[in-house]
Amino acid sequence: MSYLRRFAGFWWSFVVGDDLPLAIGVGAAIGVTAVLVDSGLDAWWLLPVAVVGFLSASLFRELKTARGTSAGGGRRSARGPAGTALR
Repeated sequence: MSYLRRFAGFWWSFVVGDDLPLAIGVGAAIGVTAVLVDSGLDAWWLLPVAVVGFLSASLFRELKTARGTSAGGGRRSARGPAGTALR
């Protein structure tokens, strides 16, 4: 059972990584593109556009988090191992 757990954990980490919404969005874009192409539409362009859009949204979400522009509006200070400021 340990082998199966490690195997599943590897694939979860490989596909999802840190960003579940990005993985879901790209998976949905692959599915929508497949359905459109299967129905006869020329939808090859949809997947690259969707991937760029989802990656941009993920980047902006992480930048917002890193800058500390949450509901409090204040800047968070990052601290190193000895309590020294990283910024």
